[in-house]
Amino acid sequence: MRQEADLLQVVLDAIPDFVALKNRELQYTTVNKAFCRFVFMKEKDIIGKTDLDLFPKDVAEENRKESLRALKADEPLERELKTESPEGHRIWHMIEMPLTGPDGNITGVFWSGRDITQLKELQAKIVQFQKLEGMGPLAAGIAHELNTPLGIIIGYAQLLKEDLSEDSPIHEGLEVIENQSKVCRKIVGDLLRFSRQTESQLTELDINECIEEVVSVVEHIFNSDRISIKRDYGQSLPPIKGDKDKLKQAFLNLLSNAHDAIGTDGDISISTRFDRENDEIAISFVDTGIGIPPDIMDRIFDPFFTTKAVDKGTGLGLSVTFGIVQEHEGRLEVQSPPWNAISEDGMDVKGTAFIVKLPASKDRGHR
Repeated sequence: MRQEADLLQVVLDAIPDFVALKNRELQYTTVNKAFCRFVFMKEKDIIGKTDLDLFPKDVAEENRKESLRALKADEPLERELKTESPEGHRIWHMIEMPLTGPDGNITGVFWSGRDITQLKELQAKIVQFQKLEGMGPLAAGIAHELNTPLGIIIGYAQLLKEDLSEDSPIHEGLEVIENQSKVCRKIVGDLLRFSRQTESQLTELDINECIEEVVSVVEHIFNSDRISIKRDYGQSLPPIKGDKDKLKQAFLNLLSNAHDAIGTDGDISISTRFDRENDEIAISFVDTGIGIPPDIMDRIFDPFFTTKAVDKGTGLGLSVTFGIVQEHEGRLEVQSPPWNAISEDGMDVKGTAFIVKLPASKDRGHR
């Protein structure tokens, strides 16, 4: 028994997430090294203590309430906790659930936490990137719309000046109009330069690897909303030629849309396969969300079209994704509900499938 206990402690200490076990009196009975680092205390100073002995009063009370809820819960309880430490501001994803003994009675609480600070920071960067990505087409549209009237204003101001003496007050006013219009035209020129798309960096890519890099970033957050990501990657797929960062952005947009469509409790299925007949790779993202109403199906790729709340989206995600796929000489198709969806209870089938089709690299036989 002693050897088994030691082995259990070795396993717990090897886990990067912090793990702690409490009895029904909410006293700590087992902790791992990560938990010791979390509370900046040694194991011998933690065992037998309660949250009131380890945390500030307000934090301890919150932890106690969550533990009492966990003792009565039928499923794991999840929450986020923000802390301040010598290492700076940290964000933790917490899970608490009841522990059941061999006789079926609840003996205590299991508490685990994962540091998701870097993940949250990455998410914020992605959101910022998406905003900047959307500003390009917006800036280009505004610039093109303003260029024509500004040219007309400057032209007419110059014509009117020719009919007036330079010491005329009206001539001076026209000079101001012309100069300020030129300032506006310079701003328009800056907008156009800003909106120019960056040149793609094309390399041969493993599409499965590219998708997995995106999934690994978002999967933990999706799991916190009880959304599971199922993978069905085709084997020995030929490489494609593309810009990895742009394709990852497109896949992230599709996954984010699927997440928003589901909300909580659902599945996202990702599959890849090689279509030999068309020499292209098909990547499908199928969700069990609310689906897309038929009356808006033909508008979903329009810039700025969105059914989300004002603070929940800009309507640029799918249009940007569509543009990236087109830039790679591919196609983006949508089905809602998915053609292969099956209802087991006779209810209306919901959900959406986005299928990205990209041409296989033509140089793959010459490597």
